[in-house]
Amino acid sequence: VIEKDGLRVGIFAFTRYLNALNNLRDPRQPHVPMAPYSDDPLSRGYSEAQLLEKVRAAAKECDALVVTHHWGDEYRPLPRPDDQQLAWRLIEAGAIAVVGHHPHVLEPLQTVVRPVGSEALIAYSLGNLVSNQDMSKPERPKRDGLLMKFAIERVADGGTELRDIEPVPVWTENVF
Repeated sequence: VIEKDGLRVGIFAFTRYLNALNNLRDPRQPHVPMAPYSDDPLSRGYSEAQLLEKVRAAAKECDALVVTHHWGDEYRPLPRPDDQQLAWRLIEAGAIAVVGHHPHVLEPLQTVVRPVGSEALIAYSLGNLVSNQDMSKPERPKRDGLLMKFAIERVADGGTELRDIEPVPVWTENVF
């Protein structure tokens, strides 16, 4: 939670993948919250219900909660249906923005209406910020990326709203 000018903004991160690793074998060791896909029987972590409860708890600790996650299928330009459903549930649980990464390609952005009536942002995948990944295959659109700019402002009823949502395009040029 970061506080500035009386506004408390929380950042909650989790992953759905650990590239075949499982970091919860010893919970005393550093780890990232993991909520694996239901079709991944080898990974352990939080169930979706447990993840959403943690998001609800985090949202109560701040004025606005941004959820960022490592999810999706690599190189696929559309989000998985289960990620689309989870994104909506994260908004319902209290997130003001849901920002994803992992597929290495851009996926859709959308604004939705939160249960409190204000706008929320879902960015399924921001693509690559800086990458020299797979330079031998220029046909794959992995050089595109986005930064997301937005303001979070307190409104008259004491709640918060997103303002000035702006995607900022990023292009990686590899010169060797």
